[in-house]
Amino acid sequence: MLGRASLGYEEVSTILCEVESMINSRPLTYLSEDTEDLVPLTPAMFLQENRRTGVPAIDHLKNISLCKR
Repeated sequence: MLGRASLGYEEVSTILCEVESMINSRPLTYLSEDTEDLVPLTPAMFLQENRRTGVPAIDHLKNISLCKR
């Protein structure tokens, strides 16, 4: 995806952290479509106490200045 782009240390570190986060948030068990089922286990649940999943509220995103490289 990056092609021949040259990234700095901070950019590579950020990308690796985002990839790590995605991998650790994937469920270890089968996901059913039944809303009454329990939340599936993820590797992140074993690494952190914060069990929140999903994306931040849109109100929170409006307050953050999002910049592009």
